[in-house]
Amino acid sequence: MKRMLTLVVLLCATSALYAQEGNIYGGGALSFQENYWKLAPEGGYWITDQIQLGASFTIENDKRVAGLDESTVAPHVYGRYWFPITEKFGLYVGANLKVNYITQDPGNTNSVTDFYADAGIGYQIAPKWQIIGRLARFGAINNSFILDVNMTEQPLFNVGILYTIKGGNG
Repeated sequence: MKRMLTLVVLLCATSALYAQEGNIYGGGALSFQENYWKLAPEGGYWITDQIQLGASFTIENDKRVAGLDESTVAPHVYGRYWFPITEKFGLYVGANLKVNYITQDPGNTNSVTDFYADAGIGYQIAPKWQIIGRLARFGAINNSFILDVNMTEQPLFNVGILYTIKGGNG
């Protein structure tokens, strides 16, 4: 079950059908489990039919460790190159820059900058509505250089969706 949920982790991008130059998209992700929640609105723009630029702004709170209350605010920008497989399904590779501003109660504050590549899938579930799943990431994450294909740090339940707004050539 957890492996199946891993495929839908961070559902929030687009598919091949509505991947059209000049289109704008918006949406985001919402994640929650016991003593944890995350909200990550997202938006972006298709530069070409295969190149997507976007940004998200994550706010999360984690109380899963006894006696620790950790809050994170994290602006995140990314670029993705899409490989359409069918009219509704595509694969992507991306480059990401994310700055995590972390506050732990009582009073510890720090920031961590992540720079990594990732890969994933996208599927169109309805006209203008798409989902995405990140399958792997590789790079500097949480002050370590890692290859993460298990996505174990992701919460058990994480759902998001994007809506494609017609623009440009669409």
